[in-house]
This record gives sequence, C-alpha cells and structure tokens, in this order.
Amino acid sequence: MFCLLRLSIASGPAQSRPAATWLAHKRPTRSLQELVDEAARTTLEKFADKKLEPKQISITLIDLRDPQHPGKASFRGNERIYPASVVKLFYLVAAHRWLEDKKIGDTPELRRALKDMIVDSSNEATQYIVDVLTHTTGGFELPPAEMDEWQYKRNAVNRYFASLGYTNINVNQKTFCEDAYGREHVSRGPNGENRTN
Repeated sequence: MFCLLRLSIASGPAQSRPAATWLAHKRPTRSLQELVDEAARTTLEKFADKKLEPKQISITLIDLRDPQHPGKASFRGNERIYPASVVKLFYLVAAHRWLEDKKIGDTPELRRALKDMIVDSSNEATQYIVDVLTHTTGGFELPPAEMDEWQYKRNAVNRYFASLGYTNINVNQKTFCEDAYGREHVSRGPNGENRTN
C-alpha cells in the first residue's frame, strides 16, 4: 500500500488577508510529523482485522503552503515499496519537464496518452509515455552492450528525479496488466532488483 499526500491551499481573489498572515492562521497546531504519525496509527488500527502491518504502509506528507520552503514528514518514507499506478505521476511530471525543456514535442498523440495515463490509468498509454521520455522501446532481447546502452536511456527519468534530490526510488519501468517480456523483462534484473519502486 502506498500513500502520497499533498497539502496545498489555493489562493485567489477572495483571499482578503495578506498571504503570510493567512498561512500562519491556517497552520495546524500539530506538527506535520504528528499528523503523519496519527494517520499511520489510525490506519493500522482501522485495518487491524485485516492484519495490516507497519511494514505494509508508507506515508509522505508535503506541505506546499509555502512553496519556497515546503514542509515534509513521513512514516517509513524512505522504504522502497511497489507504487503500482502512482508511478504514473512521476512520468507525468517528467513529461511536463521534457516539454518545457523542448526535449519532446507537444503532439496530439502525446496529449492523448498523458490524459489516458492519468484519467484512465491506462498501462498502454504509460508504456508509450515511457518510450517517448526515454527514447527506448520494448522488443526482443538485446546483446549485453546494446542492453547497457538501452538501460542507460531508460534511466533518464531516474536521473531527472535524482537531480531534484529524490533518493531510493526507481522509475524506469513500464506498467503492465500482465507481465513484461523481452528487453522489458531483462531490464528488471534476474531477481527483479530493478523493478519500479
């Protein structure tokens, strides 16, 4: 189970107080860490009958009310956990960065795939987005030297998030309804050590 929480407070014309005063007024009396700890405790209690254990959850809370100084708290936040479709958010962010940097073209097909990846959680659309971002494609197994070059390209999204300070994540695999074959399967490593997490 993976949970990513984001707190953001919209500002708009209806806001009459200065932003700093308004934000200070809205800050919780409890710390972010206390909120996360309570959420973890409550979740574990609520699903105790299902035998949910602490090692099965991870929570990260990022407070964006002050975008220049975001607050952060977590419960097992550095643990590697299979993110399922949450990984699609990372591909969405990377795609927008690539578009801003003119690394990829803004095409109707790209827009369709981005929409389907997020709105419908389409694995096929996600596969296309990963290909576009990394300039790689699936297919038959490659000789070792070619596979190394392919894997380097496939790690483009990992390198981007590493440049932002992300650690202990792996976002270089496509999502599938069933299983991966060929170079996609080889890329995961013999024991699945390179799976998305």
